[in-house]
Amino acid sequence: VNAILLMCQIEGESILKGISEEPEIDDLISFINEAGGSIRKEKDTLFIKGTKNYHPLSFYVSYDRIEIGSYALLAAACGRILIQGVNKEQNKYLFSLMDELNIKYSYTSSLLCVEKSDLSYKGKIVCSSFPSFPTDLKASLCALLLLNKNDVVVEDEVYPLRNQFIDEMIKLGGEIRKEENKIYISYSPFLNGATLEASDLRASFGLLIAGLISKGVTKINNFQILMEHYKVLQ
Repeated sequence: VNAILLMCQIEGESILKGISEEPEIDDLISFINEAGGSIRKEKDTLFIKGTKNYHPLSFYVSYDRIEIGSYALLAAACGRILIQGVNKEQNKYLFSLMDELNIKYSYTSSLLCVEKSDLSYKGKIVCSSFPSFPTDLKASLCALLLLNKNDVVVEDEVYPLRNQFIDEMIKLGGEIRKEENKIYISYSPFLNGATLEASDLRASFGLLIAGLISKGVTKINNFQILMEHYKVLQ
């Protein structure tokens, strides 16, 4: 993103290779072009003509995909949630996962309704870069899978070492362990509240789900990390 914004200000044409496929990048390109810029995309390469002649405009920004996925997984674990503004094409990995896990949901236009679901999936789920299931949802997915009645493996191809949440879920009684870049999860029906430490934003939401499906009181330290980004929780 920073490279694109810089090149838009540089006179002449710049070429940027190996760009991300995430839809947020496409949104940024559309915004810049509508504001007076000139960016042409060919596969994973951008051709950017710099200019200083930008103008104000109104632009629709797509809803945060990770936030949508977080609430969908929360609903599957705890209860019915309606999520507005869901672009199915941009979130197709989420719909694929819900189908694979047999999560109960309905989708009409841009409204997604997800309900608490009984899970009995057996297999492996891979977290990777777009359009695969995002690694930023790994902690929330692992929390949900504590309710899954069969053993399951979660593999992370992007951030295999970002797993501080595992030790916290173990404190609740979660049957979850890590070996290399794989996380092994077994059915954990007897979770009990504990005091947990949130290490980062994504782990915080996973611990929120894990706490809500546990008996008793769960205290999450550093929870303000989550509250600052997920305003609806307030």
